Amino acid sequence: MTIANEAIDALHQRIKDLAANSTPDQLAYLAKSLESMIGKKAISDIVQMTKVKEIIDALQERLRDLAVNSTPDQLAYLAKALESIIDKSAVSEIVQMTDGKLKELIDSAKKHLTDLDNKKASSLAVISESEKQLLKRIDEKGTTNLSLLDTRKNANIAAINSVGNDHKDGLKGLVNNFRTVNDVPSGSSIMKEVRNRHMIEPGALPFLFGVLSRKNNYFGHGTFTTELGQWSSDVTKTDYMLQLLAGTHTYDTSYVSFYRPRQLSFLEGSKGTFIYGESYPRFMYDGFSEQFNMLKYPYAALGVIFVKNTSNVDISKTLNFVGSAMWYKDEVNYGGAGLFIGTPDKTNTRKSEISRITWARIYQHEINSPEFIASGNIIIPAGKTVTVLLYTSSNLHSGGERVGETPEFFESEHTYSTIYGQFIQWGIYNFRSNFLTTGLEVDVERTLRAWQCPGLDATHKIWN
Repeated sequence: MTIANEAIDALHQRIKDLAANSTPDQLAYLAKSLESMIGKKAISDIVQMTKVKEIIDALQERLRDLAVNSTPDQLAYLAKALESIIDKSAVSEIVQMTDGKLKELIDSAKKHLTDLDNKKASSLAVISESEKQLLKRIDEKGTTNLSLLDTRKNANIAAINSVGNDHKDGLKGLVNNFRTVNDVPSGSSIMKEVRNRHMIEPGALPFLFGVLSRKNNYFGHGTFTTELGQWSSDVTKTDYMLQLLAGTHTYDTSYVSFYRPRQLSFLEGSKGTFIYGESYPRFMYDGFSEQFNMLKYPYAALGVIFVKNTSNVDISKTLNFVGSAMWYKDEVNYGGAGLFIGTPDKTNTRKSEISRITWARIYQHEINSPEFIASGNIIIPAGKTVTVLLYTSSNLHSGGERVGETPEFFESEHTYSTIYGQFIQWGIYNFRSNFLTTGLEVDVERTLRAWQCPGLDATHKIWN
């Protein structure tokens, strides 16, 4: 170790000598070179320590020889190598260490390693036990929570079932009450029949019918006098009648009063016949200037049937009908009777394009008649639905009888002086047997649309 110290001292002295005139970079280079003089692995194998000592001795001798005349760079390498050889520790102590001392050192190292292994095993055991306890607590907590959830779930299900049973019992009660009230026999098909019931049964022949209020009853809003023209003859006014029956107008309190409300009616029997007739009295007051209104403006009976041609050819048929009529000869007449047909401008396949109904008069009655029977030929174009409209009016059949004294609530000039009897009739017969043939049918869809009055403002919209 003395030789090494001498070499180191020589190197240190040389470094000191050079340091006075060396730059910082040169000093750093000297120090780095000294650190790299010998690789640290040279002393890693303790068993070869004697050989290492010989190498160190040779290196130290070489260092001493070179130290005197070395350049700063060479001296730095030498110094750094020496520093690495001794690794800043007493190499001589390692070299001079006895085998017993080395064994003691090795045993101590092994014991230390064993202690580390034992502590690691103990620590792992503690961690494993702790982990087991934690997992156990998690399992126990999870089981408790699941049990609690099951309990709550069962309670909720029980509550739902209870409410459901209450509702079910209530429904059962309603069903039983229904069965009790209706007393439906076991195996009866009545519910099936009700469920499948149609608005209009197949084979039925529906049409619209009503009796308009005219000025012959003196009072009330919405009655008619001359406003709508001579219906039995003027086809420019015919559409008004369909407007009133189907509600396809914009009137408010004008022209909308019915003596007999408009209604859905049906042709009856195997031949398809419907005849309406009614007698009614009218009282006339002395001094009333409108006493002849009942002659000029009698009640008007209106009926309309929608007939569809489903074939691709025009079909011509004869319609049979009956009625009554008032014909006032001395002044312009607003009674009479007539048969009309309304034809749309497009076929049913283009119903959305229908924009106009054209009316034609088939028959006109201009004789004062309490009853008449007639017929008219009608052409139903291929693929179209036409509307057949029959108009009749009341007939005065008796009058001129006094009926009593002045009622207390009337003034003397308003006494009941005369009573008149009137009769009105409207009818179609043999429609099913003589009129309907292959290719013709009643258009139920448009009949229902007209009957239900869906707020239309023009008759052609019934076809759209």
